[in-house]
Amino acid sequence: MKDIFNSGEKNDWKKFELMVFNVLSLSGMQVVTHEKQFASKKVDIYFENLSFGSKRRYAVECKNYKKVLHQGDIAEIYSSHFALFNANEITDLLIVSNARLGPSAQSYVDSIANLSHMSFNDLRNSLIDFRGYLAGVKLKFNKEDVWNYYIEPHGSIKNMNTGEIIQTPNEKYCNLVDLILSEIKYSTDPLVVLGAYGIGKTTLAKKIFLIMLNDWEEDSGSPIPIYISLDRMMREQSLEGLLGSLFTTSAPCSGYNFDLFCILNEMGYFTLIFDGLDEMRHKLTWEEFQYNLNQLAILTSKNSRSILLGRPTAFMNKMEYDIAIQGKKIEKTYFEINNNVSYREVIIDQFDNGQISRFVDIFCQLRNYGNKKLQYKASKILKIIMSDGNEKIYDLAKRPIQLWMLLEIFPNLPINLDKLTQAIIYSEFIDELIHREIKKTARRLFSADEHRLFGQKIAWWLWLRGGENRLEASQIGREVFSDFIEKYPNEDVMVIRRSLITSSFLSTQGGTFLHFPHRSIHEFFVAEYLAILLSLNEGVFCEFQNNSKFQVNEVFSTEVIDFLMAQISYDQIRELSDFFNKINLIPRNSSELMKSYNAKGLIYDNCKRTGSIVSTWLCMQEIIRTGNENGDPILNSKDFALLLCGFVRNRIEQSKFDNETSEEVATYLLCILLLASADISLNYLVIEIFFSLVKIRVDLFLSQKNNSEKFHKIKQITIKEQFLDEFAKKLLKNLFSYRLSIEWMYKYLRSKSKNTPIIPEWVYGDGITIPKIHLQKEIFLTKKDLGRLNGFQSNEDLDDLS
Repeated sequence: MKDIFNSGEKNDWKKFELMVFNVLSLSGMQVVTHEKQFASKKVDIYFENLSFGSKRRYAVECKNYKKVLHQGDIAEIYSSHFALFNANEITDLLIVSNARLGPSAQSYVDSIANLSHMSFNDLRNSLIDFRGYLAGVKLKFNKEDVWNYYIEPHGSIKNMNTGEIIQTPNEKYCNLVDLILSEIKYSTDPLVVLGAYGIGKTTLAKKIFLIMLNDWEEDSGSPIPIYISLDRMMREQSLEGLLGSLFTTSAPCSGYNFDLFCILNEMGYFTLIFDGLDEMRHKLTWEEFQYNLNQLAILTSKNSRSILLGRPTAFMNKMEYDIAIQGKKIEKTYFEINNNVSYREVIIDQFDNGQISRFVDIFCQLRNYGNKKLQYKASKILKIIMSDGNEKIYDLAKRPIQLWMLLEIFPNLPINLDKLTQAIIYSEFIDELIHREIKKTARRLFSADEHRLFGQKIAWWLWLRGGENRLEASQIGREVFSDFIEKYPNEDVMVIRRSLITSSFLSTQGGTFLHFPHRSIHEFFVAEYLAILLSLNEGVFCEFQNNSKFQVNEVFSTEVIDFLMAQISYDQIRELSDFFNKINLIPRNSSELMKSYNAKGLIYDNCKRTGSIVSTWLCMQEIIRTGNENGDPILNSKDFALLLCGFVRNRIEQSKFDNETSEEVATYLLCILLLASADISLNYLVIEIFFSLVKIRVDLFLSQKNNSEKFHKIKQITIKEQFLDEFAKKLLKNLFSYRLSIEWMYKYLRSKSKNTPIIPEWVYGDGITIPKIHLQKEIFLTKKDLGRLNGFQSNEDLDDLS
C-alpha cells in the first residue's frame, strides 16, 4: 500500500492540495471546497467552521515546500489575500506546508490574529489525538524488567506459496526487528509472527512499538503505532467495540470515532500490532473465532502495516491455518474469512550460542556477582548449558523465558541433568519465587506448599473463567480461599485473603491488576491442579459434574497437556482416560496423551476391553500418525482394524436402534474408513463391515416380515431410526461393477455423528483433513465381495425398506 500522506514527489502541488483537502474533510469542517474561485482570486481550499455561534471562513494556502519558510515567504502569501479580506469573503487564512517556519516567520504569524500556519503532519495528527494513549503505553512498556535482559532476536520470513524461507538474516538484517521494520515499510501484505511459548513474541511486539513510537515522535509524518492485546477479544466481539473501549475508556483519545479510524488506517496512518492471537482463540468456538478474525481483517486487509502475533496452537490444523493466515478459500468448509487476507509469516529463531552467552553475561552482571566471580560464574553456567552431554538443557535454553528461568534456579538444578524437563524447570522456578516471598517476616503465616496450592487454585479459577490472566485482588472468588479458611478457622478471613495475595508471586499490572509473570506459568499451574484432581477418585469427573464452567475442550490445551504428561503417574493417566470415556468426549489436542508409551498401552487396552469410541479414536489417530515405523506390536494397524471390525459388528447386533446408537455406529464407521485410507490393504475389512451392516439389517427385516405385529414394530423402528436403512441403500446405489464409490461417505457419516461429543483434530463440521493422508474415493471389490453384495441388490424385498 502506498502512503498517500508521503508521496515523496517534489513540488507535486496538486497531490499535496488533495492530501490537505482529504484531512480537512475528515476533520468535520463545514463546506469544504477544493479550489474555490472568488471574484479576485482562486484559493486552494475553502472551508467554514462554526465556533461559539460565530462562523469563520477560511482560505487555505497549500505550500509543498521542503525548505524552511521565512518571514518574507509568509508576508507574500498573506498580502496576496488582502482583497479577499477587504471584501469580507474570508475571515482567516491558514497556510499548510511541508516545511517548518523560521523564527522570524513564526513571530510574524503570531502577530496577526487572522493568520495561522500548520505543518501537514500537525494537521493530520490533529484529527485524533493519540498522545495520551501513546504516552501511557510507552510508560508501561519501558518500566518492564524484560529490557534488562533483552537480546536482539533473529528470524526470517516464509514464502507463503512454497513454505520455503525466502529471506534470512544477513549483515544488513542481523536481527529480526530490523527485518520486520523493513518489511512494514515496503511490504504489500501484512505480517504474522507465530512462535511457541517463551520464544519472545510479546517482547518483540513491544520493541517494535517503542521503536516506531520514537520514529513518530521525531517525525510526526511517520505512521502511529497502535498496540492491541487480543486477550480483550476472548469473546465474540466487534472491532468497533474493542477499539471504542480502548480509545474512549482505557485511554481517551480526543476526536476518535471508528469510521474515521478505519479511513485513516486505509490511508496508511497507522502500524497495527495485534498481540496474543492464541489468547483470543482460547474458549472461542470455531464460529466465534471466525467472526473475530473477520473483524481484524476489516483493518489488516486494508493496511499492509499490520502485524499479528501469537502461538501456532491458535489453529487446530493446517486447514484453519491455510484459511486464516494464507487467505485460501476452501470449498464446502464451515470456516471462511470473508476479507481473504494473506499474511506473510515471520519466524522467530531460537537463541543460538552467541545469544545464550550474551544473555548469561547480562544476567550475571545484573545479579551483582563480584568482578572476580563474574567470568567464572558465567563460564561455568555456559559449560553446563552447552555441554555435549546436556542436550536437553541446551534445548530448553534456546527460548528466552526458559533460559531466564533456568538461570534463576541454577543452584537448585538436579545433579542428573539428563532428567531435566520443562516441568522440572517450571516447578523449581516457582519454588524459588515462593521461597523469596516467605522469607519476609510478615508473610510466614502459610507454608511454601500452601502458597503453591494457592497458586494452583487461583490459576484453575482463572482458567475456568476463560483463561483470563489478570484481575483485581477484590475480584478473586471466595472459593479460591475456602481450603485455607477451613484450615485456619481462628484467623480473620480478610487476613487470610490479604496474606495469600500479598505473599503470592502474582505481579501487579497497571497498579491494581494481578497477573502471572508469564502465561506459561499459568498453564503449568493449571496442569498441576489437574494432576491433583486426577489423584483423587473421580476428582476430575466430579469437577466436571459440579462446575458448569468446566469446558473440557478448553481446559486441555496443548500446553497444559504437555505439562500434565510430564508429572502424572500411570494411575493418573488411567483416571484421565476413564474420564474421557465417561463423558464420551475427546478434547482437542488430547492425542498428545499418546506421547507416553504407558498411555499408548493403557488407551489401547481400554479400547480392547470396553470398545470405547474415545479410545478407538485415540488409537486410530496414533496409528495413522506413526504407522508401523516404530515396530510397536501393540499398535499394529491390521490387528487393531480387526478389533474395530468386531466392535462395530457388536454395536450393530446389540443395538436397540435408537438415535444415540445410530450416531455411535456412524462414528465407528467413519473411524474405520479413515484408518483404511491410511492403509489401503485394509479395504477388505471395510467391505466386511459394510457387508455385515447390510446383512444384519435386511435379515432383521425379512425374518419379521410375515408377523404383522412384529412387522408393525419394525416399521416403527425404521421410521424412528433411518440411518442403517438409508446407509445400506446408499451403499448399494454407489456400487458400480467391481468398484464401490465411497467419496460421499465421509460427509454423510460425519453428518450422522455430528451430535456425538467427539472432537478429534482431523474432523470438524462436514470437512475431514488428515496430515499426509489422501482420503480414498473408491474401493475395488473382489469377486466374492461383489457376489455377496449383489445378492442383496437383486433382492426385491430390499425395496420395501424405507
